This record gives sequence, C-alpha cells and structure tokens, in this order.
Amino acid sequence: MRGKIVYMIRLSALLTLWLLLGLTAMAQSPSAKPSPQPSEPASADGGKAAPRSDDESSSKDTKINLAPPAGEEGYAPGADPADSGVQEMTPWNPLKADRNVEIGNYYMTLRNYPAAISRYREALYWKKDDAMAQLRLGQALEVVGQYADARKNFEGYLRILPDGKFAPLARKSLEHMKGKADRLQKAEVPSTM
Repeated sequence: MRGKIVYMIRLSALLTLWLLLGLTAMAQSPSAKPSPQPSEPASADGGKAAPRSDDESSSKDTKINLAPPAGEEGYAPGADPADSGVQEMTPWNPLKADRNVEIGNYYMTLRNYPAAISRYREALYWKKDDAMAQLRLGQALEVVGQYADARKNFEGYLRILPDGKFAPLARKSLEHMKGKADRLQKAEVPSTM
C-alpha cells in the first residue's frame, strides 16, 4: 500500500511539472500577440519624428555630465592624492595570513630562514597587525642577524599584545638583542687615535 502512495505522489509531481513546462512554452511561443507599440516615436511638436540617418547616433540624446561634483573641483591630475582625502585600501585576508604563518613555521623547523622570513612578511602583507607573524618574523630575523628589523617586529608584537602569551619571550629577545646590538656598534665604530 505504501508503494502505491509513493508512486501516486511521484506521478502527480511529474504531471504537475509537465503541465508547468507546457504553460511556460505556450506563454513564450511566437504566436502570442505582442502588446501594441507605436511604430514611430512622436516628436516634441506632436508630429512624426524624422527617421535617423546612418551617421546619427542615439547617444547624442543622452549626454553625460562628467564635471566633478560640487566641492571637489580642486582635485586635478598630478595633484597630491594625500590632499584629496581619499584613504587607500590595503589588502586584508586573514586566512592567507594564517596559512603563510603556518608555512613559515614549517620553514623554521627546516632551518630555512630566508623562506620563513618571506612567508612571515607575506602574512603581514595580508594582515598588517598579525601578532604571531610579527613575533615569528622577529625570531627568524634574529637568527640571521638582522637585529634592527627583528627589534621592530618584537616591538610590533608587544604593541599588539602587550600581555600576550609570548610577551615575555618578546621582551627577553629584545633584551638579548640589546646586548648584541651594543657589541656590534662598538665593533663597527673605528677607534680614533
């Protein structure tokens, strides 16, 4: 009995679909009478408009005003865009940033520091204030001896998360680099006699 009910439901759905398709096809058939439309547009004086010649364009009827809006006349090509009040958008994709941090971490485990640095920088391109990318980039730069850039990234992490999970590590790295930076500066300064 249940099978007959399912069969009848499917059959009625199929017939309904077939009926709807038939009605749609009839509505779109060319034999349907179109609504009456005027054969030629009337001119402004009530008479028939003159037919257009081949060299005339219909776009002459729709001229577009390209003048700048009121209050924005001062901007001109070659002017400083900073004065225009327009703020430029920067790319933001946190998923790409997280993925680049993961790949950078992988390169750090392989001790491929240039590749890790590249990935962390790309993460910061996609998400400017990514704390983990700042921290990891600082660590990678510290390993290769780029202490000034590493310092900026550790300070960037502390600016974003001053009480974060890795804040003690960032502070310790800054103190560690301070001693190295002082020694490097003393070694680079030539002694005068």
